Amino acid sequence: MPVKKKVTRKKNPPEVYRQELIYGRVLRVEAQKIGPHRCDAGCKKAKHCYFHDFGVASNVHAYGMSDGSVLLKGSKRLWGMF
Repeated sequence: MPVKKKVTRKKNPPEVYRQELIYGRVLRVEAQKIGPHRCDAGCKKAKHCYFHDFGVASNVHAYGMSDGSVLLKGSKRLWGMF
């Protein structure tokens, strides 16, 4: 009869989910596309640079995560803005 191995599971450490507020209000994000992407004449003219204005009403906050990444969180849905 084969011997069953005991499966052990670990929880992720709680510090992975820890976030610290960096900015209480984010008004604008400027970014540049690099690497392969769909590019048209407008993209080339802007030198692949884009900006996203959130404004005061969207109430976007920036959080620093324990792994070094940055999280943008808003009171409204942000995805439709891009």
